[in-house]
Amino acid sequence: MSYDIIISPPAEIDLIDIQDYYDDLVFGLGERFLLKFQEVLSLLERHPQIYPIIEDEIRRANMNNFPYTVFYSIEEFRNEVEILAVIHQSRNPIYWRTRINLGE
Repeated sequence: MSYDIIISPPAEIDLIDIQDYYDDLVFGLGERFLLKFQEVLSLLERHPQIYPIIEDEIRRANMNNFPYTVFYSIEEFRNEVEILAVIHQSRNPIYWRTRINLGE
């Protein structure tokens, strides 16, 4: 079974900001980041349960080659995976909660 991927508006903003940041460092690096992000999405389309639940049905997938974590949830009854945030791994460990409205 394949799941549909839904990227929340805040996660879309994350992706734009990250791509801009990397392109400012080295032209084309932002595109490489997006390709690695797409690899995560491809895996989530087929196997969304592969990554651990960290809290309240929220899961996290660490990206390869870039220090970012993708936070997402699975809507089983709709066969959807919602990308909630894409956050740098050096951020405060509870920062992701505020980004997806869990508080703290």
